[in-house]
Amino acid sequence: MSASPARLPTQLRYTGIALGYNVAFALFGGTAPLVATWLIKTTHELAAPAWYLVGAALVSFLVTFSAPQPAARAASAERVRS
Repeated sequence: MSASPARLPTQLRYTGIALGYNVAFALFGGTAPLVATWLIKTTHELAAPAWYLVGAALVSFLVTFSAPQPAARAASAERVRS
């Protein structure tokens, strides 16, 4: 989460982070019980919601480590100027 504010202009940081957090919370937190119930009903497997959680964690992991780091971006921009 600490890399996200650096990607936004100073005037939009608070709004951008709040909007991203709340939309994600509403989308995934709000639909989680529905998805969990649907998964159990369709797969007849009580562990199905756990696999949903594992999948979400894997996506988060991949996005976190594939995103460019602001410090690395600033360093490469400094090298270009030199």
